Amino acid sequence: MSRFHLPAPAARCVPAGAVRAFRAAAVAITTAVFAVVPAGAQEPGEGAWNHPRALELVEAARGVRQASAVDTTLLSYRARAQGFVYFYLDRPDREEASLIRADQIALDVYWRAPGEVRQRIVGMRDQEVLPTNINYHLDHLTVVHDDFGDLIRMGDGDEVASVIHPVAPGAETLYDYRLVDSLSLSYPGLAAPVLVYQLQVRPRDTGRAGFVGTLYLDRATGAIVRMGFTFTPASYVDPHLDYIRVSLENALWMGRHWLPRRQEVELRRELPRLDFLAGSIIRGRWEVGSYDFNGEVPAFVFAGPPVTSAAVSVREAFPFQDGLYSDLEAEGLAPSPSLEDIRSEVRRMALGSALAGLPGLRLHLSSFSDAIRRTRAEGWRLGAGVAVRPAGHAVRVRGGYATSAERMWADAGTGWRAGQGELRLEGYWNRLGDLSPDAGTSGLVNTLATLGGTDYVDPYWVRGGAVQMAHPTGVGPLGTTLTVSLTGRLEDHRSAALVVDDDNTRFRPVRPVDPGRFAAATLAVRAEPGDHGGAFGDARLTVGHLEDRFLRLDGYVGWRRASPWSAWQGSARVQGGWVSSRAPLQELYLLGGRGTLPGFSFRDAVADRYLLSRAWLRRAVAPPWVAVRATGAAGWSVLDGRTFPVDWTGDPDPGVRGSLGGGLDLLWDVLQLDLARGFPDGEWSVFFSLTHRFHPWL
Repeated sequence: MSRFHLPAPAARCVPAGAVRAFRAAAVAITTAVFAVVPAGAQEPGEGAWNHPRALELVEAARGVRQASAVDTTLLSYRARAQGFVYFYLDRPDREEASLIRADQIALDVYWRAPGEVRQRIVGMRDQEVLPTNINYHLDHLTVVHDDFGDLIRMGDGDEVASVIHPVAPGAETLYDYRLVDSLSLSYPGLAAPVLVYQLQVRPRDTGRAGFVGTLYLDRATGAIVRMGFTFTPASYVDPHLDYIRVSLENALWMGRHWLPRRQEVELRRELPRLDFLAGSIIRGRWEVGSYDFNGEVPAFVFAGPPVTSAAVSVREAFPFQDGLYSDLEAEGLAPSPSLEDIRSEVRRMALGSALAGLPGLRLHLSSFSDAIRRTRAEGWRLGAGVAVRPAGHAVRVRGGYATSAERMWADAGTGWRAGQGELRLEGYWNRLGDLSPDAGTSGLVNTLATLGGTDYVDPYWVRGGAVQMAHPTGVGPLGTTLTVSLTGRLEDHRSAALVVDDDNTRFRPVRPVDPGRFAAATLAVRAEPGDHGGAFGDARLTVGHLEDRFLRLDGYVGWRRASPWSAWQGSARVQGGWVSSRAPLQELYLLGGRGTLPGFSFRDAVADRYLLSRAWLRRAVAPPWVAVRATGAAGWSVLDGRTFPVDWTGDPDPGVRGSLGGGLDLLWDVLQLDLARGFPDGEWSVFFSLTHRFHPWL
């Protein structure tokens, strides 16, 4: 985990008699407090905030914490810590993340009474998956001692400068405490589980710097066994911080000392003035072990600064037992259960809506195309938006004007958690729909293409709203993450028109749709693979109505290997769909060209049922500059349950078609150039694109 170093307290001279008296008092308080109530029991009303029982536990924990500073059974120790730090990009409205950089670190950790700490970086290696110039704070590369001490400081004071620890002297004047439960925790190497009290902590004034989270206190001694917490917005010095979450877990050594065992931290940043649905996350995980107690520590170790580093050649030669990406293979980029528990505990305290560190009012763009884009049905479309957080729930509103269509457009959306699921609401006015669910390209590339007379959208106008309830069901077959969702839509559909055609650019005709009031409900089950690939899939059943009732079935299954540490990557996917004969025109399927079957005219096949398989295999040849890619696709489609739509162009029965091609991925795979040929009667096609993972921002 990332470490957050506190300046070591100055050495103190304590008379031996005072030491004995202090320890005796601490033991007496601890015995009195922790022996009264058996594990699992609670006194009536003790679950209330600031119940005397909860405050007694805080006082006992403080006493043991202070007594440990003068405990003569522990004079010094040396330990070895190894950890991983990941820097990546995420989009909060999607379950996706893009790794940018991975670091692996090894530390020698030294401690001596009464509280001097030194750490030395003896091993370090890193790899960039995407270009970055990030430089970590030094305390992101080391471990925490003494559970932060009485004053919590992070990022060398640039992130969190001075938050009072919840068991620091006088902390009761700043915090509320609640005894939630008495439970047991199992630890490797211990014969029996450890009985602990779970104590929630929240600030009395959320407008001030403060700690928000949970303490787990050893029932036998009052020592802090585990901490999971975040901060109030006023705690953050850096205005870019959205949140920080920290999980510290200690282990019992020598039968009485709780010392660092596992530590995790997650820091998320966004632009403080612009809500672009893009955040950078630093996540660190640390394991501490190989303790050597009360051995001789050379005096020169404590003569230098708190953190030192071995020479570059020594760090690079360190014999790591695990690979650079081994932790990522095991854990992925998703938050660990410990970090997720912090969010759950904050929600249980009814403070989740009050802990966003970013401003409550920001400009909002969900993508570059929100600000400016071009299609043949709109001309140039301009827009902007705002994001506000009433009651802590983000509400995003956007709007603008389509110049050639001479139409105003607007949309708004919000969402909030409902138990383990999420409820989302959105409304839209003059949204430009697309007849095919398989986007031809990103908004930015499509805008550039329209300057040459090519448009990869088949547009129609939509007004209305939607509500969706999504609920994760846990881990499914082959390690996939399953999510079930139910979406309802009530909309008004209207045909678009070609409004930008001129002598210099000639576009495809705009296909008309069936106008009227559209209503639909969709039940979906989605399976997402892990961060480094695996099986995935999606199945959807839609029941809809526009002048008549219709049914629609859609689905896909596939597998991908997308590990950034692997020279070989690949993906294979089979998808299909069927729609009943009474469905409106806008529910038909369009296939052909980029996005489905390269090597054929764009969306030249019109169907009410289809099958499509696509695959690619990629090999890095000069990472990160160049990779080569082989691609293939095969599809079948037919329009069998209805007559061909009037004023549409296309082929209702193209039969079985396929395409083969190759491509180059350039500059960390951001730029992509593809060449493909359709079979049996296709043609050669060349097209440029940007990597699919960045499409939501384009």
